[in-house]
Amino acid sequence: MSQSSALAAPAGGPTIGPERRRAERHACQISTAYHPLAEAASQPRLAWIADISRVGLALVSGHPIRPTARLGIEVRSPDGAFSYLLIVHVVRSVPYRDGWLAGCAFDRTLTHDELENLL
Repeated sequence: MSQSSALAAPAGGPTIGPERRRAERHACQISTAYHPLAEAASQPRLAWIADISRVGLALVSGHPIRPTARLGIEVRSPDGAFSYLLIVHVVRSVPYRDGWLAGCAFDRTLTHDELENLL
């Protein structure tokens, strides 16, 4: 089972602005790859998911991703039994550790079972 947690603001600072999350976040470290949907023949870019909920996720990448960008994110369950292509739009992008953190919202809400499969 995963540990529930709100992702801290970059560099461990306080949360910025009012709390706007609509669903409980679950801290995780899921390796993944993403494709900017505006780039027709793009190569997958490596990243990792720092937290996930039924309505969105925090994606950590080595490159900045502009807000409003749409991404396809490939995610597998830890046991490899399930694979999902999640379509998201980037809500915010901020410097984070040695890279960038993109707060992303799903195009559709994940079911409880889909979320549990990824944790």
